[in-house]
Amino acid sequence: MADAIDRALLAYLKKHVDADEEKIQQAVDSHKVLRDRLQAKCEEDASLPVPYTDGLLFGSLVRKTKRHPMDDADFLFLMDGAGLITINNGFRTGGVEGVHAGDNPLLDPKYRGGDGHISSAKVMATLRAVIANSYPRSDVTKDGQAINVWLDAYGFGIDVVPSVYVVPDNGAAPHFYIPLGNGQDGWRSTDPRTDLTAYENGNARLGGLLSPTARLAKTWNDVLNAGRLGNFHMDVLVLKAFPTGTLFNPSLSKMLADFFAVLPTLLGQRCPQLTGFSPDVDESLSQENRRLSIESARRAAMLAAAAVGYENAGQTQKALECWSSVLGEQIVVNAPA
Repeated sequence: MADAIDRALLAYLKKHVDADEEKIQQAVDSHKVLRDRLQAKCEEDASLPVPYTDGLLFGSLVRKTKRHPMDDADFLFLMDGAGLITINNGFRTGGVEGVHAGDNPLLDPKYRGGDGHISSAKVMATLRAVIANSYPRSDVTKDGQAINVWLDAYGFGIDVVPSVYVVPDNGAAPHFYIPLGNGQDGWRSTDPRTDLTAYENGNARLGGLLSPTARLAKTWNDVLNAGRLGNFHMDVLVLKAFPTGTLFNPSLSKMLADFFAVLPTLLGQRCPQLTGFSPDVDESLSQENRRLSIESARRAAMLAAAAVGYENAGQTQKALECWSSVLGEQIVVNAPA
């Protein structure tokens, strides 16, 4: 019976949840075109930041937790940091990787903020103008920590996040600096490779079911929890629900039930970044939305436990009715896989 339930859940994912594979590939290809154009522009103009490696795609697209609609892709644009250092409270904290032989354009006064340091806001403004020149028929806007390039022909945008690769003096792991965003001059630490590696390892441990579990969990959040939890928050919660171990006989339905069983407890705790950097993933979650999410998670946990109970008893239709209540849409056992 478990196979029948899993087939129904996977069919539901394919029909109602998952992003279109062709559109995902189009986003990957489009990001490469944008990357090449931006790199070429920067290499032509000595006053622009010097590219350093090809950067990387990150976010739900590469974690395979992206859902329909496929409306954006995240791209880390890595700049050469030769000659730069990181400073905190007036003291050096690390170096920045780079190979550029001449003076680093980022040291030009036009990139300096009011404190005399390199302003992420000014770097973003410069790169936005460069990208807009390369994409004259697209809307190119600053959106938080990213520059969004909307590709109307494809119906999605690419979020370009300027970054440098930092090597701390204290021996901590190298990572990226990205803009603080919202017009602020500063930078913040991050490393999206950490989340990607965690998902890759988790899928390897759990029969490839970690990402599908996250996609279904985010569907519950949207449909029955009024979207109170952010998409990245949901991805991290799913990771925290399955920190170790492997499954002898992987089952999507049982994994989803196990997730909901621990979700109320996880929501009652702070949710730090996997990297250990600030801010916490749930920093913007209000106490009221946390309370309401815990209540909703408890209801989902009860229904999911009942679904597994029916499944174990061979009552497939009743199990599917419970999962339909959890996910907010009818799930049928004879759906095509």
